[in-house]
Amino acid sequence: MSFNPHAIAHMARLAPQTPRGLTTSAYDPTDWAPLSPQTCDRLRLIPDYDRTQSSFISHEAADLTRPRVAELKSQGASILCWTIRNREAEAKAREVAQNITFEAYPAAFSA
Repeated sequence: MSFNPHAIAHMARLAPQTPRGLTTSAYDPTDWAPLSPQTCDRLRLIPDYDRTQSSFISHEAADLTRPRVAELKSQGASILCWTIRNREAEAKAREVAQNITFEAYPAAFSA
């Protein structure tokens, strides 16, 4: 799993039998310098899912309502999310995501 789709595509060539996925985000350019706004715009669309032969994404929790996330889920992709820091955020994230990455709090729900 990586934010870098080129690394995941390379892993697909090296180890096609190993599950892999993309870490994805809303890619707000103010948070992603030195990436250009154009690169952020492209990555926000999650265009590399098929090219990387991914089986899941781990998406920014605050952006789980993005239509592309729903589209991938409807096509069978597993949806994980990052980073959850409290029970309320976990409950909301689990409306979309099958599993979560959490920080500084013990998960309240089983996966």
